[in-house]
Amino acid sequence: MKTIVITGVTSGIGKELVRFFLSKGEQVIGIGRNTEKLSSIQTEFKEMGYEKFYSVKADFSVLKEVEEAGKKIASEFPKGIDVLIHNAAIIPQVKEITIDKHEMQFQVNYLAAVQLTYCLIPLLSLKKGIVITTTSMIHKVAHFNQKNIEATRPYFLLKSYAKTKLYNILFARGMNKYIYPSTGIYTFTIDPGLVKTGIMEKYSNSFFRWAFRSFTSGGTRPDQIGENYGYLVYDCEIGNHYAYCNKLPKKVSKAASSDKARDLLWDKTNRMLSISYPISEKK
Repeated sequence: MKTIVITGVTSGIGKELVRFFLSKGEQVIGIGRNTEKLSSIQTEFKEMGYEKFYSVKADFSVLKEVEEAGKKIASEFPKGIDVLIHNAAIIPQVKEITIDKHEMQFQVNYLAAVQLTYCLIPLLSLKKGIVITTTSMIHKVAHFNQKNIEATRPYFLLKSYAKTKLYNILFARGMNKYIYPSTGIYTFTIDPGLVKTGIMEKYSNSFFRWAFRSFTSGGTRPDQIGENYGYLVYDCEIGNHYAYCNKLPKKVSKAASSDKARDLLWDKTNRMLSISYPISEKK
């Protein structure tokens, strides 16, 4: 039985991934920001006969809560983690600044995932686990600009979202360059394709919600993509490729393939979070 941590589990892709891996007999730890919704899906899964779902509350717009979630998981699951899946994401219509003084999308979609990964590296290393981050084809329209990392000058919701998906890929490449050799922790990114989710429902106006629903109307339902993530967990060979879509290697953008951008983002992110990796020194 594998121990799998999944973020953003109260709806959409995250909730269906919990269901998928529970159906495979795995133990799943779900992270979400809404206590009532976490309790509701726990009851729902229990009624379906799944007893191995555990919930952890953390609002990714507050980095302290992310750190506390990591500590809670470490204390309750000391034998290690096999898989960490980053799925939490938002697309606010207007620029918002978090309590940690970062642009909201940048923090929730990217920075918090780095923080959680860092907190869980000791547990992942015990199992030579894998990290999977949900990204998107929209990353291909993003450019890396080290002078505007948080994409706030100016802010546009889809531009910022594309940047965070680019950063997810660059971080995965950084993990495989600097962390994988000494820990055995391999990091994948996965583009689930066009999926009908409610990611625009909470933070956008009626026009953007309508436009997103129209755009994704012909897309895949969240409950149809579990097998794609399952492929990376159960069948994919480690080390050959890191970016996938529909169980096939996915070509990423020039910006996502840049070693310079990878290293600049790696260093800047670590300084933002005041973290270092004593288990693997950058060379």
